[in-house]
Amino acid sequence: MPDYLAFGLRLRSASPLPGLMAVEPTGEADVTIALGARPPWGEVAGTLRHRSEPDADGRATIEVWSLPSVAAIALRYSEGIRFHLGTDGRAVWADWDAPLTLADAMTFLVGPVLGYALRRRGRLALHASACVIGGRAVAFVGPGGAGKSTLVTACAQRGHPVITDDILVVQDAASGWCSTPALDQLRIWEDSERLLFGPDSRLAPLTPTFEKRGLSLAEAGFAFARDAVPLGALLLFAPRVADADAPRVERCAGGEALLGLVSNSYANYLLDDRERAEELRAVGRLAAAVPVWRLVPHEDPARLGALVDVVSHFVTRRDDQR
Repeated sequence: MPDYLAFGLRLRSASPLPGLMAVEPTGEADVTIALGARPPWGEVAGTLRHRSEPDADGRATIEVWSLPSVAAIALRYSEGIRFHLGTDGRAVWADWDAPLTLADAMTFLVGPVLGYALRRRGRLALHASACVIGGRAVAFVGPGGAGKSTLVTACAQRGHPVITDDILVVQDAASGWCSTPALDQLRIWEDSERLLFGPDSRLAPLTPTFEKRGLSLAEAGFAFARDAVPLGALLLFAPRVADADAPRVERCAGGEALLGLVSNSYANYLLDDRERAEELRAVGRLAAAVPVWRLVPHEDPARLGALVDVVSHFVTRRDDQR
């Protein structure tokens, strides 16, 4: 059975992990994963640590429980999927209710679950997509629905290698801040699929219960950045506007830059007080070292191509000024 790579982590599982990059097993895994199983201590009592705001049906979409007696946490999703994780982020168990499937569990595994494993290793993760332009990583930072996946897919269509679609892992290396490749996959909503690939496109949903479409970069003929890439710029998504000069890139004040990055750190509801303080210090170092700008898209979806042009021109112009 192969190991798998995602976000710079080596994953080991007795069951296949579809959609992830398979590699030859070697050495010690960063994370071991047991699918369709609970740990022996899975029923121990815990303390509620976080409950999301209720959805339209009045249900909390996620509950996070601390299990201090076994040094673990439990993530319980309203869809009927549960994860148990050691607090060191090195072991994960996942189980789910019928009619859900492994594909449903994978959508959470490669999101907040591995996001927690990354955070426990002290790695800073942002809610961002990113691609390589001019040899440097350019990150598009923003909340769900901002247009990150759509923009990075449009950049991929222009030949820019994709680094990540949703979770950007950054590290402060000796040579400066760099990005870590994530998954060889894009995830877009149906309306974005039509915008990007035309009205006749028929990408398959990630799962029968999740409407996002999955797109393999390799199958689409798009490039994937498989190695770490120096981080060149962070672009914070602003609300869409109807201004005649949009899309555009604007300067971002220091306080706004710091707040924008902190508010878009990934899975920050899983952090304790100490980890939040460490995150704030790391974000401060990042904002001081890497330029942070505001990206203002036009409200007209047809201006997506112009948005890619603006980003490419901005990055090229900055490179020329170095």
